[in-house]
Amino acid sequence: FLAPRNLGRDTTTLNARLTRFFAVPPTVEDADPDRDPTGRLALALAQGYRAVRDPARAREWVDRALQRSPMDAEAHLFRARLSAEDGHHHAAAEDLLRAVSGPMRLPDEAVEVAKTLDGDEAARVLRQIRQQHPRLVEAQVALADALRRADHDRQAEAEYRDLARILAKDARVPFGLGRVLLQLGDYSPALEALDAAAALGETSGELQARRGEALIRLQRYPEAAAAYRQALRTNVEYVTWRLNLGIALAASGPAGQAEAEQRFREVLAMDSGNTRAWEELHKLGARF
Repeated sequence: FLAPRNLGRDTTTLNARLTRFFAVPPTVEDADPDRDPTGRLALALAQGYRAVRDPARAREWVDRALQRSPMDAEAHLFRARLSAEDGHHHAAAEDLLRAVSGPMRLPDEAVEVAKTLDGDEAARVLRQIRQQHPRLVEAQVALADALRRADHDRQAEAEYRDLARILAKDARVPFGLGRVLLQLGDYSPALEALDAAAALGETSGELQARRGEALIRLQRYPEAAAAYRQALRTNVEYVTWRLNLGIALAASGPAGQAEAEQRFREVLAMDSGNTRAWEELHKLGARF
């Protein structure tokens, strides 16, 4: 009874909902910490409680596991996941640092959890992993992304440019570089990087939206409108992209103004308090 892929939704979420009533909480009669000197049984129970969506009990048992084995990297990694899912990113980062600093290290798994943290917390963990494992390329990619999310644009740019020498065919690198350059106001190089990412197979709506933003800044309005149309095919409910499509159409000349007005009205139908859409309609002389 797994959810079919053609539903167009997040199948992981659908499958979790389908199987929720078939999941059985773990039996805990034998989970006596006095009979569990290494904490492995407690960790297994914590994992079971997370599987049945009981984070409070999961945290209780992983804490017991760490009381028995304070340097258990797997337990620290598991608790970091719980903290990240609860939005406690600083606590998650502290556990990740412990997971990569003990005798048994789990750098690959720590990188995956670090990607879910706020930019500054993620960067703190990923720098540590990079120092310990300088050849772990995924850690450097994640660090560059974290620096970009934390608005450390020049540092992120340096990481992406270094990665470009290592991962010449990886679309994530020019895509990330293009986004950073866009934030820095370097619009022509940003567009070149984004186009390079598209040539390497990046097809996301986010890429097209970033291209559209760069093209608007470069006053290439018809191309910007085309880019935002492509972006909206991936997410018709994204209000900002629809607004920017209208702005690009309005700036393209008289031929685009009728459709621009339509797009602004669509934005207001989705978000009646969108001040920019009202302003753009007023510029077009539209009647309210």
